[in-house]
Amino acid sequence: MFGFFKGKNTTEQQGQALFESALTKAQNHGKQFFVTLEPTDDIDLRLQRFETVALFMTALLWRMKSEEKLAPTAQFAYDKMFASFDRSLREAGVGDIGVSHRIKKFAQAFHGRLETYGKAYDSANKAELAKAFEHNIKLPKDEVKPLADAAFTWAMDLKETPADKLI
Repeated sequence: MFGFFKGKNTTEQQGQALFESALTKAQNHGKQFFVTLEPTDDIDLRLQRFETVALFMTALLWRMKSEEKLAPTAQFAYDKMFASFDRSLREAGVGDIGVSHRIKKFAQAFHGRLETYGKAYDSANKAELAKAFEHNIKLPKDEVKPLADAAFTWAMDLKETPADKLI
């Protein structure tokens, strides 16, 4: 009976933890976009944050796609990412209609990145990932390369991690 009150490692908790690990990677490697975590109405900064989070989340989801048993956890991590984007937009003062419109655009963009970056991870091609990321984030190459390298390294580390150690 008292086991009910003990912490359980649920799919939701696992998905939350995985999203937070990708977010932490993005924040640590993309410090220039996360100097402050305050909501911002700076569209360029929001897009750079999105691109950086998307880069690391694609690495995570790319790894998890090959594990059918991780599908619910991957879905929850994905949902948490978009809930975080939604909350950030609302905190920045974007209204309901604007949030809905922007989240739809973010989702379309994210799925494109998942496909493009996934191909780079599949072929273990670091240069292809850097080129795609550079195209998406529109920053100087010297700012893009360290981020792309970090995400690529993490993806390859995740690839070597057994599924039961991911969560």
